[in-house]
Amino acid sequence: VAGQPPGGPLRVLVVSQEAAAPREVLPYLKLLLQQKDIELTLKFRPYRDGCEQWRLQHAPDILRQGNLKIVRGSMQEAIKEASVVVGGYSTGVLEAVLQLKAPVYFRTQKWGDYYSLKEHESQSFFAESPEELVQKIHAVQSVSVEALKELREQYFGDPYKNGSAWVVDQLEQKLRGR
Repeated sequence: VAGQPPGGPLRVLVVSQEAAAPREVLPYLKLLLQQKDIELTLKFRPYRDGCEQWRLQHAPDILRQGNLKIVRGSMQEAIKEASVVVGGYSTGVLEAVLQLKAPVYFRTQKWGDYYSLKEHESQSFFAESPEELVQKIHAVQSVSVEALKELREQYFGDPYKNGSAWVVDQLEQKLRGR
């Protein structure tokens, strides 16, 4: 798995997002922190991050965990170091497929399965609970590069085509009822 040292822990990047209620994200974080085979990184926005502020006020122990790394740099650099990228809604999670890394979303009351990844053809990239998130993180290690390329094209278009042409193609397909 790209982003995972041989024989080492699975590197999981959790993308902070202000659009999800921090209380809903907390059970997912707590369970991930308990996993001995997972090296967890929490990605905050480089500027003021409301989720970070909430955690500092309501759950400061989470941010002081010795097995938690915190990053604030670019999303692309954070994804580069990960094997799997998780979150509840952020498009940053979906950006993982740009580097052919697996995204896994988890349910929040506000967003649910916003990107329709629960029923994806090759694998479910969506977890309903913290326990299922841990299962999905381990399961996506076996997702093929071809499946990640298909997912990338589904959400970002053909990387070898003009982006505007791809949008027009998508719109024409929708209008034809495909």
